[in-house]
Amino acid sequence: MNELRRATLNGDVFEYFDVGDGPPILFLHGALGDLRTWQGHSEILSGRYRCIGYTQRYFGRVSWRDEGPPFGVTTHAEDLLAFIEALFH
Repeated sequence: MNELRRATLNGDVFEYFDVGDGPPILFLHGALGDLRTWQGHSEILSGRYRCIGYTQRYFGRVSWRDEGPPFGVTTHAEDLLAFIEALFH
């Protein structure tokens, strides 16, 4: 498994991996998944690409605030935008 990192985005902590060099590929899991969905893919592709994957809010192993934002597409999109901005700016 790739070494996990943590990023604080929109007031909460998100786990992610960032391995390899080359053009970036951002892996985004679906419902009932987390970043582990993409571990095998990233291990294969990281020789040619920068592979990045994170666990979306309300999934995975990180505890979430009771007063956090609502679950939904808007919240996930805002988090994804914050994640991309944190990585590439």
